[in-house]
Amino acid sequence: MYVSKLFAFILALCWQMPAYSQMQAEPTNECSTDLVRVDDKGVLSTSQSCGLSSYTAKAIEDKFFQLRHDLKPSFDQMSGLLAAENIILGAVLNPMNSGAVSLDGVLNICQLLSSRVNFEPAANLMATAVQWKEHYESLMESLKNLADINKDTVSIVQEISTLDLDHASALLDELIAIQNEKEANAGYFYLKAQILLLQFQPQSALPLLEKAHQIQPENKEYGFAYAKVMQEQNVEGSAEALYASLLEQYRTLAKQYPDVYLPSVAATLNNLGMLYNESKRTSEAEKAFREAVDILRSQGKADPASLALSLNNLANLYRDSQKMDDAEKAYRETLEIRRSLAKDEPAVYQRSVMATLTNLGNIYRSDKRPEEAEKVYQEALGTARSLSQGNPNIFRPDMAAILSNLANLYNESKRPAEAEKSWSESRDIQRELARTDPATYQPNLAMTQHNLGNLYSDAKRMDEAEKAYRDALEIRSALAKDNPKTYQPEMAITLNNMGVMYSDSQHYSEAEKAYRDALEIQRELYRADPEANAANLKTILSGEAVLMEKMGRSAERAKIEAEKSQIK
Repeated sequence: MYVSKLFAFILALCWQMPAYSQMQAEPTNECSTDLVRVDDKGVLSTSQSCGLSSYTAKAIEDKFFQLRHDLKPSFDQMSGLLAAENIILGAVLNPMNSGAVSLDGVLNICQLLSSRVNFEPAANLMATAVQWKEHYESLMESLKNLADINKDTVSIVQEISTLDLDHASALLDELIAIQNEKEANAGYFYLKAQILLLQFQPQSALPLLEKAHQIQPENKEYGFAYAKVMQEQNVEGSAEALYASLLEQYRTLAKQYPDVYLPSVAATLNNLGMLYNESKRTSEAEKAFREAVDILRSQGKADPASLALSLNNLANLYRDSQKMDDAEKAYRETLEIRRSLAKDEPAVYQRSVMATLTNLGNIYRSDKRPEEAEKVYQEALGTARSLSQGNPNIFRPDMAAILSNLANLYNESKRPAEAEKSWSESRDIQRELARTDPATYQPNLAMTQHNLGNLYSDAKRMDEAEKAYRDALEIRSALAKDNPKTYQPEMAITLNNMGVMYSDSQHYSEAEKAYRDALEIQRELYRADPEANAANLKTILSGEAVLMEKMGRSAERAKIEAEKSQIK
């Protein structure tokens, strides 16, 4: 595992007194790479100095060990945390943003994110870090032109810009306390909310953004921030109405100042499109995404990340609407942009590249283009393998998912040996992941075991098939206790396939029991929802009827056929 040296320097100082109050970054290609290593025994070392003294390099190693002692993260959790921290620090230490930041402020952000490591998956930490980076960079830009700056807030804006958030928050609390809340400047509530967002407290920021918007409803920046946090927090309310109102205002302003306001039109359209899509208003979502893409294309290379996001949203919508040609075209353009972005910021965009490759592979697979599907799946898998060497807990789930896609492709292409190899590797990864996060990974593990059972059964490898099916059934039975609606149908399918396997291998008593258990579940499901469960019930009954014929029990077969005929 490698860790950014700039991050390591900050992290080391989390546990020693800072020697100075502000720091500036002078990033180079060398210093932006991962320069601190940890081997498989947990031994840390600094590979290059990047301007640090040997004493500081040694302090970095000592403080990493102290971090592991204090938080007790696993190796995977540690590597995931460091990957997330590097995304944040890459933004904070970029002179294009603030130029100089409070060391104490940076350390507080470091500690706040570190405190989440033992209860949040590494992939979520990465997503949180990316969201934080986007918010921070947007905020730094908006603070340069904040409409409500006055003599009282100049110092507060400066404190926020340098990430001295505790001091900025204290100053804001003093200003708000002096005034009646109804008379307080809307900007105070807005800035307080921004501080809370930078401290990973969006739910606490939401009522403050609401106040800022209520006091000054004509301020579009306050309105957009309020709508965006409502959307991110899945809060039922007026996010859509607020976006619609802002869109009308942005459109009007863009007629006179297109370079300034067209990006805001595109951002609002993209967010509206997401809301429309969530509420199954597909045509409205498509229209919004398409217009956002057209606007962002017209802006040239000004904002490639936003263009890729809107294109990806449009591609997902086309895919879900079975417009596969349009989906492929949009995914291809998304991939081209994200590959370019990943060259400069691999930690932020490599996973998006993998996701886009996987989506393309799924399009090719559904379109019966196995060679093209295999090519992009293999590229995605190669990237995941490479990244997982440094951050296994983050990228192993991606590896497992891509391997499962490859296995499905190989199985459909009548390449059982390659399918078995891919499913087996995916299963091994999922088993390891399920040990620490069973709720997330056990369903996928059960599916992989079920698929392996089918493959072994087709190959007449009955002992292996039985074991794989039983492993799948054990997991699904446990899951069904808490979520029967989801997992009882899957139990019935596994039991049915076990019945087929036993019947084909002339283990008739085991086959009869498997079919009976499957029918007990499936009949109950049919009674609750006949339309959704009729086909599966007929399938299981057909299998049992064949078994009865093999066993010479014609009367029972006739009874089963009569039951089938009553199913609509």
